[in-house]
Amino acid sequence: MPARDHENIIGGLLMAGIGLATVWLAQDYRAGTLVRMGPGYFPVMLGWLLSGIGVMIFLSGLRRSGKMPSVNLRSFVLILVSVVIFAATVERLGLLIASFVTALVASCAEYESTLLGRLLLATCITGITVVIFSLGLGMSIPLLPRAIW
Repeated sequence: MPARDHENIIGGLLMAGIGLATVWLAQDYRAGTLVRMGPGYFPVMLGWLLSGIGVMIFLSGLRRSGKMPSVNLRSFVLILVSVVIFAATVERLGLLIASFVTALVASCAEYESTLLGRLLLATCITGITVVIFSLGLGMSIPLLPRAIW
């Protein structure tokens, strides 16, 4: 049996699964037409597109050789913890502090990065986050911590 590209096989299956889950979750929304799109049109189309790309990646992985990917539990946990930190702190601490701490914790998942590199990355991600969500989209997320009286 020839060696398979397990990274692409697993990644393709995950992408296809997420796409199909999106289609399934959006089935209760009205799709509308191409001219008058309803709230379900965009998620359904993106779900099918993601599923199709996932299937293509999966099939290409069957034709190539590769190695079995290793699972790094520390990195996995740090990424999950960083998402939980953001969700738990964004309203109380504000977008600036929450996104900085989130990016800093998530950057610890990379073994080879230095403290200076992590701080620089967290600063850049915080700036991009503020520009996109606060200035660009005008979301009403507080930038700084709320005053506690």
